[in-house]
Amino acid sequence: MRRRATDYLPSFVLFAAGALLTAGAYWAEGQRSRAALLGQARNEATEFRRTLQEGVHSYLYLARDLAGFVTASETPRLSDFDAYMRSTRVLGDRPGITYLGYVPRVPRTRIGDFSRVIRSELPEFALRGDGVDPDYVYPQVYASPRTELTRKLTGLDLSTVPGRWEAMQAARDSGTSVATTRQRLFNEIGGEPVIVVFTPVYQLKLPIDSVEQRRAALRGFVFSVHRTRPLIESLMSERFRRMFDLEIFDGKPSLQNVVYDGDRQPHALGEGQHTEVYSEPLEVAGRNWTLYIFSDPATLDSGLSRQGLLIVASGLGISGLLAIGLWSVLRRYRRASYRTAQAQRFAEVFEDFPAMVFMLDTQRRFTHLNAKGEAEMKWTRDALRGVHVDSLIVPEMQERARGRFAQVLQGDSVTYDSAIVDGAGDRVDLSVILLPLRDGSSVSSVLGIAQNITSARRKEWEMVESKRVLELVINNIPPRVFWKDSELRYMGCNAAFAGDARLKDPSQVIGKTDHEMAWRANADAYQRDDRLVLASGVAKINYEERQQRADGTESWLRTSKIPLADLDGKVFALLGLYEDITERKHMENQLRMLALHDSLTGLANRTSFYDRLDSAVARARRHGTLLALMYFDIDHFKAINDTLGHDAGDALLQAFAARVVAALREIDFMARLGGDEFTVILESLPDREAASLVAQKLVTLIQGAFDVNGKKIEVTSSIGIAFFEPGMRSDELVRAADQAMYEAKRSGRNCFCLYTR
Repeated sequence: MRRRATDYLPSFVLFAAGALLTAGAYWAEGQRSRAALLGQARNEATEFRRTLQEGVHSYLYLARDLAGFVTASETPRLSDFDAYMRSTRVLGDRPGITYLGYVPRVPRTRIGDFSRVIRSELPEFALRGDGVDPDYVYPQVYASPRTELTRKLTGLDLSTVPGRWEAMQAARDSGTSVATTRQRLFNEIGGEPVIVVFTPVYQLKLPIDSVEQRRAALRGFVFSVHRTRPLIESLMSERFRRMFDLEIFDGKPSLQNVVYDGDRQPHALGEGQHTEVYSEPLEVAGRNWTLYIFSDPATLDSGLSRQGLLIVASGLGISGLLAIGLWSVLRRYRRASYRTAQAQRFAEVFEDFPAMVFMLDTQRRFTHLNAKGEAEMKWTRDALRGVHVDSLIVPEMQERARGRFAQVLQGDSVTYDSAIVDGAGDRVDLSVILLPLRDGSSVSSVLGIAQNITSARRKEWEMVESKRVLELVINNIPPRVFWKDSELRYMGCNAAFAGDARLKDPSQVIGKTDHEMAWRANADAYQRDDRLVLASGVAKINYEERQQRADGTESWLRTSKIPLADLDGKVFALLGLYEDITERKHMENQLRMLALHDSLTGLANRTSFYDRLDSAVARARRHGTLLALMYFDIDHFKAINDTLGHDAGDALLQAFAARVVAALREIDFMARLGGDEFTVILESLPDREAASLVAQKLVTLIQGAFDVNGKKIEVTSSIGIAFFEPGMRSDELVRAADQAMYEAKRSGRNCFCLYTR
């Protein structure tokens, strides 16, 4: 049989299809690798953004610490300021900060007094410049380190410098740190630009809740001068420097607003061929910086994995073998038409392909499906042949799929994610590659390769959902929840805790310590417990502690603190929970009061009396001390009740009890047993005569008139006294005193009697 060029055409077509599929797979692998690298780059960029935010905040905390030092004195001495800066060493290991100092606000009426105080340590001091504030001047006096520049600027009124004066006013009115725009240091030529941050310092005892109050309470400003390049580069890792170029602008990108540019080529302004990885606003001391992170495209494109090369080698090898096999088969078995033969060879090539492979005509109808596709879609190829693809795609993704198909008909290969409803009615998420197949110059059909990504999507959704549910639970449970790092700085909290801390949002607690919270009065005690839990690694569970509220009131908390350890067992943080039990404490105290005290007079009741008497008898028996018991009532009390009413009787009992208590010693114990019957326990008496003196004092004292509801009532009392004798029980002592009281009544009342056997 004579061989013609057309005899080789089917084999060539099969090889070309395999090569095309291989190219598509190779391109898809490249896209996946590039997307993975881009995702990794974005993760790195996100982590650096957080590190940069925390690093910038750590510089701002230095100004707040200095503000605390300034607040402690009226006009700090220069020597004290220098000693503080030396002791704290705040500038030693922070390359991003150039100067740190304090600018006082001095009333113009007191410039002379202020200058005399400063000249006592700095004789050459003189106020320079005429500021715009008609009532105050803001001289630069305190600065560290002391350099030739700071000495030249000493005495300069900083309100004369426009850019700095606007930042000072904004800081004064907002109560927070505010930065200037980029500026040059005075008399500095060619140096890196700087920003100056002003932090307001207020008088300690004045309110600062409104703008007017903050303006009235202002004492001055702590200022810090930062060179942006060393500040930002000190926070970069070597890995970050190798992978990315960082650009930061003060507001919108422009040459005038550049805060930092790593390679000094502003890619955000269109210079250089770099890929933008990440952009995010960054709030720095009242200014809105914009952060851009770029990567060299070659770095992203270099990520094509060995798997991609293996796909090329395997695909071309298999395609070649299949083409040779097809040529051999066609040589023996010539089919009626070239198109039918091509379709059969297509099935042979893709039937066992490990991914779903399908063919669509230009009307988006299925013409072929391999075995993997039947298994994943739960449709037979015969049932699916001729079906429009839109009948499978979920409604919300159909428009997107139509747009991608239109691109393929223009000759482009596309990759996108989609979702279908399979033959069992379940949703299946797919990663799809569509490749155009040409017949001459036009696209005659579309080859599709799809990967089932439902499991991966479900895991991703479950992780997001579980985190959302956990946050929802934590933010809606009554107990307050918080967690701190090993430096005792808050890492997070729930909404209930933020409410106690008077914060609008739980995220505002991050980075703060207990000394910055509403309960700063208890901060030292709380941190002692924290350090004990972190050091021991042992939880401290359900203990009660007091808390001093910001308004001066006191509350009770039931607290638990639990150490958090990493996989190596090292404690790196702690989790805390507490609930407010103030109301329960008050209720317990009220119940305790009701159980042991008389509700009318507030004296001890019968139960409390017998407990105290048993203890007193035990002490007298053990130590041989003299113990006396007085038993007395109000003479003719029933007649008063019947005549004036029970309200008057109750008022008389209250006044009677108050008068007797006022006449006793602090160690004496008085109780109301019921009705108008009272007792007094007298311990550690020097002799028996002392008890008689107390009784006589009470008899005389009680004779004075009582003011009861506007009426003067005179009463008397009969008192019985019994002394503890060896061998006596408590109830025997009570009966003896009771008998002595009735003996006093028989003796004419308004007197006392001693018990005798």
